[in-house]
Amino acid sequence: MTGFRRAIFHCALWLIILLILFSIYGAFQGASAARAFFNSIPIGVYWFFLILFLIVSIIVFPRLLRIPSLLLIHVGSVCVLLGGLWGSEPIMRWMDPFRSGGHFIRSGRMLIYENESDNRVILANHAASFGKDSAGRIGIFEEGKQEPVMLTDDDARLGKLPFALRLTDFRLDYYDTPEVIIESDDRKVWRIPAEVGVEYPLGDQGTVTILRVFRNLKLSMENGQMVPYDHPGPASNPAAHLLFHTPDGKEEKRFAFSFPGGGHGGGKWSVRYSPPGMVRDYFSDLEIVRDGQVVERKTIEVNHPLYYGGYFFYQDSYDSVGEQYTILQVTSDRGLMPVFLGFAMLVFGSCWHFWIPRRRI
Repeated sequence: MTGFRRAIFHCALWLIILLILFSIYGAFQGASAARAFFNSIPIGVYWFFLILFLIVSIIVFPRLLRIPSLLLIHVGSVCVLLGGLWGSEPIMRWMDPFRSGGHFIRSGRMLIYENESDNRVILANHAASFGKDSAGRIGIFEEGKQEPVMLTDDDARLGKLPFALRLTDFRLDYYDTPEVIIESDDRKVWRIPAEVGVEYPLGDQGTVTILRVFRNLKLSMENGQMVPYDHPGPASNPAAHLLFHTPDGKEEKRFAFSFPGGGHGGGKWSVRYSPPGMVRDYFSDLEIVRDGQVVERKTIEVNHPLYYGGYFFYQDSYDSVGEQYTILQVTSDRGLMPVFLGFAMLVFGSCWHFWIPRRRI
C-alpha cells in the first residue's frame, strides 16, 4: 500500500469512528437536540469530508472496483450520505436565495380556512403556534409572550411554498352507533356493536361479552373492592366493560375507553370504545393552485396524504367546533430517494459479499 493510499485509508477510518461517536452522543441528547447537532455547520463540514474520502477511496483502491459487492456497499454509503445532506435544513437554507417563488421547507405545519388559500408554513422547531386573534379567527402567533403577537409574513419562522393550497371543504365523520374496537397481539382487529349481554366470536381466540356501557365511568371503593358506576353529569368518560373468554377456559375483564391508548396495556388485547357522536375520521378537500390555475385536487384523510411538488401534506388537526379550518403537517421528501436507493445497495451488497461466497464454500 502506497503512502497516499494509506493516508486515505486512515482518514476514512477515523471519520467513520467519529460517526460512531457522534451517533452515540446524539442518542443521549434527545430528538430535537440531536437534529440540531447533526444539522450544525461543523457537522456539515464533517459530512462533506466523509463523503469526499469515501469517493476517493472507491477511486484509489482497485480492489473495490474489481469486487462488485464491495463497490455496492461503498456506493450505497455515499448515496445515503448525499441524500441526507441534500435534504438537510442547512443546505435548504443555503439554496433559498437561488430559489424563486417560495422557500425550501423541511417540515412544518400550516392552517387553511374553508374556501381560502394559503402557502405559509410554520417551520418545525420554531416557537410559533396557532391561536385566535381579536376577531376570533385562528392565526399564527409567537409563543412565550403574555399577549399573543401575530407573526408577519416576512417572519423567519414562516416558510412559503412556491404554490398555494385551497381548502374547498372540510368535514367530520362521526360514529352513528357505539362500537368496541378490539386488536389482538397478533394484529387482528374486530369492530363489534356495543350491545350489552351479547357474546361475540373472536375467531380462534375466543369470545367477548359486553358487560356494561358507561356514559361517565367512575370507580368507588366498596368492601375493599373497586366498583364501577355511571356518575350523573356530562359524558366526560364514556367506557365499556368487557369480558373475554379464551379457548383454554380463562376469563379476563377489561375496560375500553374512548381516548387513545386508554384500553392498552395488560393482557393480550388492546381495546377502545367509540361512543355515538365521537369523531371517526376527518376529510379535507384540497386544491393545489399554481400561477392562478388549479393543477391538482385530492381529498385527504388520516394516513392518506396529498403529495405534490416534493411535499407530503398530512392531516394534523382541525376545528372541532365550527369545522371551518384544517391544520396540515407538511413534510419534504427531498433527498429521500437517494437514501432509499443507498440502503438498498447496502443491504444487497452486504448479502452478496458475506452470504453468497459462504454458500459456495
